[in-house]
Amino acid sequence: MTLRRVLNSFICLLVFALSASLAHATTWMYTFSGTNTAPGGDGLSVGFQYSSPQPITENTSLSAPQLTSCVNCQTIPGIPAVTFQLSSLFGSFIDFGDILSNGSSFRFPFGAFVNPGTYISGTPFNPGSLTLQLEDKTSVSSNAALEANARVAPEPNTIVLLFGGCACILLGIKRKSKAVRSAVAVHLPRRRLHKAPVLQEVPDSITCSSRN
Repeated sequence: MTLRRVLNSFICLLVFALSASLAHATTWMYTFSGTNTAPGGDGLSVGFQYSSPQPITENTSLSAPQLTSCVNCQTIPGIPAVTFQLSSLFGSFIDFGDILSNGSSFRFPFGAFVNPGTYISGTPFNPGSLTLQLEDKTSVSSNAALEANARVAPEPNTIVLLFGGCACILLGIKRKSKAVRSAVAVHLPRRRLHKAPVLQEVPDSITCSSRN
């Protein structure tokens, strides 16, 4: 495996880890309380708490078991205990079915189901309050308007650990590659240089001696 392939693999791993950090889970928490004191009401105090991974952007009916908690809500199977209704004319409504089988309506401003904050219902509807919180693992809530697909920033410690780990591994690979090259260089046979034969000079005249 070449150094380039290793580097590409770690880049992909880093991108995946950052994507997982960006996908950090968030929870939309709806907390409601009110009283059925409008004309025709039964005077009961009612309330519920509901959590969802997404904000409520359309009419939604919930039974008692679907709620995190519920005060004086009706528990008849097949009949909603709470209904979120979005109106383009009058605002955002919560219809509450109580334990006495009476239905009560609470009206809140437009955007109360998607923007974190506290909202009040009043005359001529039943009085009540709705608090919407956007929570994560650190239970951070915001009162500013947030988009439905709000994302949580990645934790700095995670990024530091990832970069530190990748740097240490790449440094180890670089040292290992250098050691391998050195070992190969040691074991390679060295070429021997053959010396060319030395030619001796021949004298111009050769004296021959004869025996008598």
